[in-house]
Amino acid sequence: MNSKASTLILLFILAVAAVIRVYFALRCTAVPGYSDMALYNAAALKGGFPTSLPPGYPLFLRAIYALFGTRNYTAVFVVQGLISALTVLLIYRVTSSVASRRAGLLAAAIAAVYPNLIVYNLTTLTDTIGVFFVMILLLILVAAIPERTRSILAAFAMFLGFTFRPVMVLFAPGVFLSIKKRWTFAVAAVVLLTPLIAFEMTVGKSFQRSAVAVYETYHPSLDGSQFINPDSTELRSDTLSSAVYLKAALANIAHNRWKAIDNIYYKVTVLFSRGWDTFVLEPIVGTGTLAYYVWAYAYLPVLVFGFIGMARLYGRGNRMLALPALSYAVLVVLFFLFKFRYRLPIEPVLIIYASMLLAGGRSRAAGFDEAAARTGTSAAPRWGGNRGIIAAIVLLALALRVYFAFACRTPVDSIEMETYNRLALKGGLGSAAAPVYPLFLRAIYSLCGAGNYTALFLAQGILSALAVVLLYAAVARLCGGTVGVIAAAICAVFPDFIRYNLKVGVESLSVFLVAALMAASTARIGERLRMFFVGALVALGVLIEPLLVCLAPGALLASRRRKLLLLVMMLALVPFVVVNTIRTQKIEPVYEAPVFGLGLGNYSGPGSFEHAIDAVYGNADGVMIKGWRLPDATARSERQRGSINAAVYSYAIVMLMGFVGLARYYRREHGAFALPVLLYIVLLVLFSYFRVRYRAPLEPVLVAYAALLLGGGCRAPAASQGES
Repeated sequence: MNSKASTLILLFILAVAAVIRVYFALRCTAVPGYSDMALYNAAALKGGFPTSLPPGYPLFLRAIYALFGTRNYTAVFVVQGLISALTVLLIYRVTSSVASRRAGLLAAAIAAVYPNLIVYNLTTLTDTIGVFFVMILLLILVAAIPERTRSILAAFAMFLGFTFRPVMVLFAPGVFLSIKKRWTFAVAAVVLLTPLIAFEMTVGKSFQRSAVAVYETYHPSLDGSQFINPDSTELRSDTLSSAVYLKAALANIAHNRWKAIDNIYYKVTVLFSRGWDTFVLEPIVGTGTLAYYVWAYAYLPVLVFGFIGMARLYGRGNRMLALPALSYAVLVVLFFLFKFRYRLPIEPVLIIYASMLLAGGRSRAAGFDEAAARTGTSAAPRWGGNRGIIAAIVLLALALRVYFAFACRTPVDSIEMETYNRLALKGGLGSAAAPVYPLFLRAIYSLCGAGNYTALFLAQGILSALAVVLLYAAVARLCGGTVGVIAAAICAVFPDFIRYNLKVGVESLSVFLVAALMAASTARIGERLRMFFVGALVALGVLIEPLLVCLAPGALLASRRRKLLLLVMMLALVPFVVVNTIRTQKIEPVYEAPVFGLGLGNYSGPGSFEHAIDAVYGNADGVMIKGWRLPDATARSERQRGSINAAVYSYAIVMLMGFVGLARYYRREHGAFALPVLLYIVLLVLFSYFRVRYRAPLEPVLVAYAALLLGGGCRAPAASQGES
């Protein structure tokens, strides 16, 4: 694209951005006379130098009121809309500096119509000005200027932003890490910010508000995003010194460690959730309208593509965007209350990375099979070099599973347990039940006695230990023995994989099946034989858990011999179809349709659009939540509760690392390895009522990519290196 054409397109985008913002500013009749909006209005109208709030925004409002009339909110909205349109230009300049003109235009186009950059213009809140100063800071960081000048200007931009939004200081650690003249920046920041911070600590109220926020975010009665009047707490006052609130916050953390972790977790979910500030949105667009849902969900695609773009494209050329945004997000989550609008300062960074990804940016990360892609050969795991390590890991996995099998005398009672026990003991199988797990139970009970759960837990534990070997084989073939060992080690101690063995349910067999499928898809055998094993395993999955039929689309898409794979799956299921047909005197594919748990129910009925969006979001949330809790956890000892919480959060850690690794390293060549499970999850999110147990097949894939992330993107060794 030539310079003239890109300039014309940019001018058009900026014109659209300005028109949209001015249009909504002129049409908006909402009166911002409540919450923080009322506080900023009051500070602007009070006269004198503002001390109850950061001084910049009240002075900004006062200047507009002086020019256009007191409480002329339309004038405020218009001015903020024009500043927001200028922010769109800054987003273009930053993106084109670190990527390309094409990516810059795409980023500007997204920002021009991005609801979150429009709706907050229609408030008397600092968000619009805050985002503007964030983009000024980022523009300085990417500009072609001398390093010393860059450091000083960055400190000055943070100082100006601090006068409007003190949280701008949370960008400082990322800025410090991303520039070359670090100590110049540090000295300049200290010189500029220290007088203002000292003023706020001694005269102003902003620092006290921040201290109260830290106290509130770790108060045991709250969840990290709610406000509470300190008058109603043990402090019994909202006028104490900042040191008192900070000391009380530290005491709450020390005495309620797991509650503090829960609060941090909740704030992270706010960072990643759809989210909106209802008190801002409802007066502007109403409730339950199409516009309401567009505004409410607009963040999610930017989050998803921005997250993937940051993971895949992060490198030396753009780290000055990622590191400040990450430092802000981490510090806000750790130390302050977290509201939906508090993530707005980093949303332009997500827009930039999303645009870089969509514009065709190439991944800077080494991925699976890079050596194989160059040489045309595939890698093999280093069985010889890692034999002792893998043996030790497998023995550890087996020892843990045997220990818990004997320690857990009975599983948690559930309807699922009663159903499987009844099917295993009554001697027949109905067409509405998947046969493999009841037959598995029947075999255990026949050998060891009915209701011998210890024997069942031991059998499932042995399969789980074998899954460690299979996962090692699959990962090692793709990216070398080191990453394979890391994956095996995680798999050996991962609490979910141990817990699944201690219940009457299909999760343990499902995890083993997926590990076997991953190993088969990467095995160094002929393509036809590989398709035979993959097809047979997918068919077996259907006979274990009907919903595992959703593995089939991904397996077919990743296969080069789709007809053969489909034929194998069909032939493997034919015997059961015949038996079902004879038993029921009617043709049934495998099971009755309701057992699949799949359908279009989310997309029908009154308000189907809104219902479908909420249902899909709720299902996706089921994939992302931290997971399970054991019953009666509150009645247990502190040590037991700590162990339970550690186990609960293990999934959150593996999930986060797994998705980062997946976003950073996934390539088309990984299709046979990961695509069946990924599409399985997508299909369940779209067409089912998702339950936490349905995500068990996803966990081996998450472990594999988490291992790759921890292994630093280790490359697969070439087959010519003589590994066997």
